[in-house]
Amino acid sequence: VTNVVVNAMDALAEIENPRIDIKTYVDGDKIFITIKDNGPGVPKDIREKIYNHFFTTKAPSKGTGIGLSLSRSLIEQMEGRFYLRDGDGSGAEFVIELPVSPVEITLDGSVPPKVSKEIKQQLKGLKILLIDDDKDDLEMIKKEFLDLGVKVTETADSEYAMELANKTKFDGIFCDLNMAPITGVEFFEKLIEQEQYQINQLFIISGGMPTHQLAEVSNYCKEIILKPINKVRIAENLKGLKRN
Repeated sequence: VTNVVVNAMDALAEIENPRIDIKTYVDGDKIFITIKDNGPGVPKDIREKIYNHFFTTKAPSKGTGIGLSLSRSLIEQMEGRFYLRDGDGSGAEFVIELPVSPVEITLDGSVPPKVSKEIKQQLKGLKILLIDDDKDDLEMIKKEFLDLGVKVTETADSEYAMELANKTKFDGIFCDLNMAPITGVEFFEKLIEQEQYQINQLFIISGGMPTHQLAEVSNYCKEIILKPINKVRIAENLKGLKRN
């Protein structure tokens, strides 16, 4: 909701008598939250693009293009839907639709992400190299991979990771962005130069980054995956990998 409201506030910056209406209601077995503004609306030609990672119509200093993509991902993990409702062209109305039926909740209040048995079967046996110099993050992310049946080799040492990548042909490599002495970008740049791996096998993990870094980083990986990482987001990125 916050992401949508922030976007609406930006869209209303030059509107006289700006207005944002937030409504909640229950219809059958669904809970609905609608956020509607009286701004210029969303042009038809970009309505499908607004959920893409890093797509934004804002100036570089105003947005990263991550908000709506992340919002949709989180809502879909809760077995819900997030969409832009077709309207009369006056303003934009986003809808969050969630199931009323009880869902499993963990002790910290989060919803455990789910991956179907069919997808787990597809991913089973993939060989992944995981690199993160934060050992707590490394262990948590490793567990998500193992829950999917993926074979994981993990390390917190980027130099040792380079040795591993040269010795073993992994199906995919997930590497934290901010590491020393070799950063995630430098690590992938070397692998690409050596023609050992293709970009569609390489994934950057990050807790966040300045907007000006996004374009550079995206040149060396298939996807930038923001922390915290769960098995649903991992599975989405693993589905396209081929076994070596």
